[in-house]
Amino acid sequence: MLQSGAHPSRNPAQNIADLKAQIAANEKGAQELRRMAAHYGLPTVQAYMQHVQDNAEESVRRAITRLAKRLGDRKYHSFDFSLDNGACIKVSVCMDAQARSAVVDFTGTSAQQSNNFNAPRAVCIAAVLYVFRTLVEDDIPLNAGCLKPIQVIIPAGSMLNPLPPASVVAGNVETSTCITNALYGALGVMAGSQPTMNNFTFGNATYQYYETISGGSGAGPVFNSSGEVVGGFKGTDVVQTHMTNSRLTDPEVLEFRFPVRLLSYRLREGSGGQGKFAGGAGGIRRVEFLEPMTAGILSNGRTYPAFGLAGGLAGSPGVNRVVKANGEVLILGHIDQVQMQVGDVFEIHTPGGGPTLVLETDMNALQDRWYSASGASVPKRIEMVNDSCSAETAYRLACAGTALFWQGDFQQARQLLQALTRRVSRTSTVKSSSLAMPQAFHAYRMAQAQRSRILSMLLLQVEGDYNIGLRRAPDVRDALRSAWGEARGQARVLSLRELLAIVSAYEWQRKGIAVKALSEDGFFIHSRLGCFLPCEMNTLT
Repeated sequence: MLQSGAHPSRNPAQNIADLKAQIAANEKGAQELRRMAAHYGLPTVQAYMQHVQDNAEESVRRAITRLAKRLGDRKYHSFDFSLDNGACIKVSVCMDAQARSAVVDFTGTSAQQSNNFNAPRAVCIAAVLYVFRTLVEDDIPLNAGCLKPIQVIIPAGSMLNPLPPASVVAGNVETSTCITNALYGALGVMAGSQPTMNNFTFGNATYQYYETISGGSGAGPVFNSSGEVVGGFKGTDVVQTHMTNSRLTDPEVLEFRFPVRLLSYRLREGSGGQGKFAGGAGGIRRVEFLEPMTAGILSNGRTYPAFGLAGGLAGSPGVNRVVKANGEVLILGHIDQVQMQVGDVFEIHTPGGGPTLVLETDMNALQDRWYSASGASVPKRIEMVNDSCSAETAYRLACAGTALFWQGDFQQARQLLQALTRRVSRTSTVKSSSLAMPQAFHAYRMAQAQRSRILSMLLLQVEGDYNIGLRRAPDVRDALRSAWGEARGQARVLSLRELLAIVSAYEWQRKGIAVKALSEDGFFIHSRLGCFLPCEMNTLT
């Protein structure tokens, strides 16, 4: 039966042996439970089972309490995680400090996929269980009690709760790692680890082989009992992360049993990104084929790499490629299949983990990097945000006095600032018709001060060499040298609005402002500070 149909089993004897092993393991467990009940009595065994679950529940509630304290007044913490196939996992975590509980909501996640990256609901629940178990500081066994304080919402028909007959093979090995990374991103406790298991297969009518390949884990901050950042930790090089712990076949066994040669397996230096605490490095695995075979790769993280945290840049994306015996190089997609000939080499460059810059909540430590030309003090509350932060969320946080430390795309930050400007303009319009002049003037000045305060809440970091370590960031070194003098290796944190003002002032000084009314050929004013722009709104005397 297993060898009939359109897609017969390649190795029925091996599959049947696997099923027998699972049955035997379950039978052994049942026997041990019956033996335990006979020795201690069923009521005692059931009581201790309940104790284990109750202890796990209380441990997770304590972890949620610590998280809620550290994350402050903001209840909702969201993160969007993009997969290479265009799908997106959206997760929002709502902390209830009083009830010591949490709601994990995956609403907004991409709909059920036509590919096999759908993950059964049980896989998604397992990822949530895993993440919150890692936040528990006590040594407890993993059990269902960990989930009692957590409500998990997974919309039916989404890629994390698909309807039959959805394909799900990649959901367990690939999507599960993406769910885990998304949750850590929402909670802000760890940068992204490689979002893949790098599933590598090859075979022919005689041989079949499958392995998963390690990559870099994410770096992260270290918190004290008050929830303040007191340091950080680096990612680990070439390690299986989160939802898998499988080990590779020994090289000697691999080469003895299969007609392949492992040419090398080494660190992928520098793939852990740039940050105060670097992500773990990925690896480079090169396998030469000694017989014609079909090889396949099922992976992720080739387009969207592991994200950085707290200002750290992303890790390096993975690369799949084949170096043919004649020297030709084939670049493969994140999912691909290729016919390997004798002498061809399959190379898998696994992704590095995301780094962590670590922005200390200790204001004395931040003071060393804080810059404000107007003398504004260091914000008391800072939230790390990226491209997933909506304008509405940013506006709400800024109005509440929380500064937003940007770690996403630079151009996205500019668009967010424009969106904030529009919202401030709508809400700060002063109706002065009913006010006497002194009151109207005072109201106008108050509104302008409020506008300036809100728009100055979007922060970024300029590195010690005046570079901006963000995607699509412009080269502002000349502008900053003009304003601040030569770079001295000291990073600065300032508002995006102030940075844009410095760049504008530099451009005004460099290009000048054309005043055609003073000359037919054009008259240019090169303002040294770039603070005066003669136009229809100004009076030129």
